[in-house]
Amino acid sequence: MDKMVWRSGRTSFSFAGAVNWFPGHMAKATRLMRERLNSGGVDVVLEVRDARIPFSAANSTLEGVLAQRHIPRILILHKADLTNHNLLPAPGAGKAGKAIQSLIPTALEHYKQHRQRLLGEGADDPSTSCPGYPDKPLTLMIMGLPNVGKSTIINSLRQHCLSDSDKKKRGSQFAKTGPLPGVTRDLTGFKVSSKPLAYLVDTPGVMIPNVENADVGLRLALTGAVKESIVGKQAIADYLLYSLNRLNAWEGYVKAWGLDGPTDDIEHLLRRIAQKTGAKQVEGTDDLEVAAHHFLKRFHAGGFGSLTLDDVP
Repeated sequence: MDKMVWRSGRTSFSFAGAVNWFPGHMAKATRLMRERLNSGGVDVVLEVRDARIPFSAANSTLEGVLAQRHIPRILILHKADLTNHNLLPAPGAGKAGKAIQSLIPTALEHYKQHRQRLLGEGADDPSTSCPGYPDKPLTLMIMGLPNVGKSTIINSLRQHCLSDSDKKKRGSQFAKTGPLPGVTRDLTGFKVSSKPLAYLVDTPGVMIPNVENADVGLRLALTGAVKESIVGKQAIADYLLYSLNRLNAWEGYVKAWGLDGPTDDIEHLLRRIAQKTGAKQVEGTDDLEVAAHHFLKRFHAGGFGSLTLDDVP
């Protein structure tokens, strides 16, 4: 079948439910983050987003505080190796480490320039109180949605920016990492750079209280920011199928499971996957839940190519 002429029959995705996940620990974390930002104890915010959904991964919950307190922010697009390289250049060999090494100096310079702009608005002379001056460390806060990769960024910072002696004091890996959203549940802080001296406040992944756009919610579920149980594994698999077809990226699943061509029928695809992988229930019928797991696992491993799920102008 000619890939260039096939068009999916689905121009939109129908989903009747709501994709909302804002448990108590997120509400508490949001309150603590707002209090910390309002206290003046944060110099620069590092916001981490999944590069595959650079707009859907935005969290506007704390936008007002950042604007009111004039806190500079650096946006980090994580998992760039999984996104469309025509829209976002892929990190070259060795460049990821160099980018991490330059992050603290960049944040410091960003802060200094920001403070200098505020001087024209009547801010105090920061010569003895600004980070980067003797005995005044830079204080960062990292934030982002659940499972976006904040802890991986933190551990990379500590690995590249701490001196050997500081690594021995606390260990080179400090932040918890895991494949499930919600690994970090409390605000914690630790040293991430020896020179320039910098400390970082780690925060739990926090969703917005209400996701009004179903497509945004489904993209968040597909990329792991929302627990699978909120939407359902087979529903997420169906949204993945819809997305691959919409992006004309169906070749991967057709080849992987030996289909004659692309399909809009998620049950047909899952049954094929179940047959190919031997996913059977006790009574011998196809286990579509396990098949959906195989489909999603291949996506998370980059098995369908580099994709950007958001519409990027």
